[in-house]
Amino acid sequence: MIKFIPFELVHLLDIDLVDAGKLFALNPYEIVKYPCFTVLLDDKVIAVGGCHPFLWNTRYNCWAFFRPESSKYMLRILKFTRNIIHNLDYIPRLECHVLQDFEQGNKFAKLLGFTLETENGCKNFTNKLECVNQYSIINGEI
Repeated sequence: MIKFIPFELVHLLDIDLVDAGKLFALNPYEIVKYPCFTVLLDDKVIAVGGCHPFLWNTRYNCWAFFRPESSKYMLRILKFTRNIIHNLDYIPRLECHVLQDFEQGNKFAKLLGFTLETENGCKNFTNKLECVNQYSIINGEI
């Protein structure tokens, strides 16, 4: 059975992604103060996601990490996440960055209502110098 619960830092241990750990490397306890959630399948973590202020409080960065088992439940995860995003109307700008060659991630961002802002991507954006697509939702435009 799938269920959605509040995110806790310990949930990252079940995601087992190096990049997930990097998100929280600077100030992990600050991140959990902001909207974030965990998706469980039979009490096993299959996805985590949320958002946090980026540079200042009018601009939030959205993030998510998925285990392969989450693919069967993407429609439910999408609906749940869209509902959260629509309730963040007090945030003027939401952003997300998706690796340019990560087709599923780019599709997910678009289905959530994000608009692609960088058709040619942001070059050398990650610590591995990978190219990402930058997406945004501007409050009042969803």
